Amino acid sequence: GLEQGTWAFTACNTDQVCHSQHVEDKQITCYAREACADAELTGTDSMPRSINCGGSNSCDSANLLAFQYAYCHGAQSCKHAKSMSSDHIECGGDSSCQAVAELIETRNIYCQGSSSCSQNSIKSGISIICNAVNACHSCQLQALESIACNARHSCAASSLLSKSGDVTCNGKASCHSTQIQTNAVNAYAAYAAAYADIDAQRVHAMAYYSLSYAHIDSKIHDKVHVTAAGYLSGYGAMLLCQASSECVLECRANACLNMHFVCLHGAKCEIIPNACMTNRNAVSDGIDCPVWSQSSSQQEDPSLIAYVEQRKAQRSGLMIMADVASTDRERIAHHVKQLSAWRFVSSSLVYSNVCTASILFAITMIASCGYYAAKYDERHMYKEIE
Repeated sequence: GLEQGTWAFTACNTDQVCHSQHVEDKQITCYAREACADAELTGTDSMPRSINCGGSNSCDSANLLAFQYAYCHGAQSCKHAKSMSSDHIECGGDSSCQAVAELIETRNIYCQGSSSCSQNSIKSGISIICNAVNACHSCQLQALESIACNARHSCAASSLLSKSGDVTCNGKASCHSTQIQTNAVNAYAAYAAAYADIDAQRVHAMAYYSLSYAHIDSKIHDKVHVTAAGYLSGYGAMLLCQASSECVLECRANACLNMHFVCLHGAKCEIIPNACMTNRNAVSDGIDCPVWSQSSSQQEDPSLIAYVEQRKAQRSGLMIMADVASTDRERIAHHVKQLSAWRFVSSSLVYSNVCTASILFAITMIASCGYYAAKYDERHMYKEIE
């Protein structure tokens, strides 16, 4: 039940024991079902101040105020909390910190459970870490240093703001359909930043379709550098370079196939390899070039901007492979055939080596059996002679 410890410690460790109560203490534990639900939980002035919500729904709809450390490790333990303020927050249970009513303010927050921090507005002085499926789905996230989306759909359909740091998308579709404003975007997993709207100085697309149908706008940045290196990573994506910007698109292998690069009048644009500047939408030294458009005057800018906006509006109805042109299909099929042929040769070599080894083993066994049989007959013959 409710216990007052010797060292300023309050334990609410049976079901609903502190439900709807006002509890103030240096350390508070709520380890049972709905133990502190709908309660007013406040850390006292002494340090360190901590709240532990370990039971299911243990701090559901509660107010968690003035704590240095807040741990919500039970399933739905801090779900629908009225408010949450703590220097360090850990949301380890499924839906543990979901749908908090007010802005969550912290220095560091770790969202470790499935949907643990989803449907929230979170402002962090250092970092936001989303490590589980849907952990920060449908959120407004703002961090001074970094945002890390490390699991499938972990930050999908969210707004991600980290002006001084980076946004890293490590899980499959982890930053899918997001609004991103940051210094650098690192898309390291399949579909990681697909369909995202990106405002950043550096973008790295290193995985399969990791930037597909994304929209990158240089806005007021002096320099923007986009590296497309993953397999078809930039397919259907759009890079818009404004008049005041210098933009570089670095393409590797087929990463820029069907990627669009639009440069308004006055913008300084470069494609690597440089041969793609003249061979538009072609292949240069085995590298697929993007679809590149350069405005020749300010009068031409509106038509290019309209084209960019049209593609942006239409992308929501596109499947990633739905509008692959027949020539693109042929190129992709060629890559697949090459890979399949190599796999066939490799598997054939492995199979032949296994067969050869099996035959040699069988011959060796037969020879050994014959040898020992002959030795036995020889000894038996000597015995008979004796």
